[in-house]
Amino acid sequence: APADERAASTMVLHLCQEQKSYTFKGVNEKPMLSLLRGFSAPVKAHYSYTDDDLAFLMAHDSDAFAKWEAAQTLAIRSVKSLVEDLLNHRAMKSAQFSATANFVHAFATVLQGAEKDPEFVSFMLELPAEAYLAQFFTVADPEAIFKAREYLIAEIAKTHRPRLLKIYSDLAATGTEGDGATAAARRALRSQALTYLAADDSDEALELALAQRRHAQNMTDEMGALRALNNSRKPARETAMREFYEKWKNEPLVMNKWLVIQSMGPQSDALARIQRLAKDPVFDKNNPNKIYSLYLAFAKYNLVRFHDRSGDAYRLIADQVLEIDQRNPQVASRLVGTFNQWKTLGDDLQVLIRRELERLVATPGLSTNVFEIASKTLNA
Repeated sequence: APADERAASTMVLHLCQEQKSYTFKGVNEKPMLSLLRGFSAPVKAHYSYTDDDLAFLMAHDSDAFAKWEAAQTLAIRSVKSLVEDLLNHRAMKSAQFSATANFVHAFATVLQGAEKDPEFVSFMLELPAEAYLAQFFTVADPEAIFKAREYLIAEIAKTHRPRLLKIYSDLAATGTEGDGATAAARRALRSQALTYLAADDSDEALELALAQRRHAQNMTDEMGALRALNNSRKPARETAMREFYEKWKNEPLVMNKWLVIQSMGPQSDALARIQRLAKDPVFDKNNPNKIYSLYLAFAKYNLVRFHDRSGDAYRLIADQVLEIDQRNPQVASRLVGTFNQWKTLGDDLQVLIRRELERLVATPGLSTNVFEIASKTLNA
């Protein structure tokens, strides 16, 4: 409809009573409710959307917030379904009519808007983080959540690979240089597409990422390539990390970013890598930003390795708390905060974290800062 007709048919419904009814005339089929359009109220709306409803809104809603909100809700449902499969020893699957299938297939329409609105499409491709997803489980299993999220990314990548490759190629051909918002949006989308392409760990995709890092004319493209390679188990990851290090090792702020990405790598040797990086010349144990970039980033963003069932990562962070507390209690207390969700985990992990918290609280000479946070966390 013309803009003036759409405006004439638009109105705000004021929900100012416990119950209120509205009647719409001239509606010849069941409508699809799109709530809180434009993020019209700072509230959470609960409505019994089906998976099909959410997929429809994700693909076709004309309101950016409602479209994104539908995608987030469907992503959460998908991860919860996949985690349930894992915990019940079933193979993860994207069965027809499932939340996962709906979510994956809705991206066909989303990706069509890449040229028109690269910033928003890039935003839509960013799945909820593992720490956020964990909030939707009565008992969170970090390993299962990680695997489910990775599976979802892989399914999107596999289903839409031709389109993602075209988006990446088109953006690479036309360039992403520039200081404006449009150029920044194109860079963001290019790196998001690359992350999905690299999800299968294929040599072809990894070569794309290596080439992007080597030929990048800006830091965003370089960092985007590192992020795309960060989950890889192949030598390409180490090659990119080493090349980036040699190029930027004399730039402390840039190396902070490098430490963060390194700390987030989910490979099985992640803990050994953290310990090795702590001895690297670019790391300074007296610099709070270095500590946050390595240890805090590891504990906050690399949940699958921080919550390893050996308990070794918990011990490492607790050891760092004790060491750092002697010279900087404020920084040490921030590290203690990484244990604050321990009671949402399974019993086996709770036992391991409780042991470290009790060790911290019982340490003679502990600062007031750390003691207060550790004891409150322990007794929460």
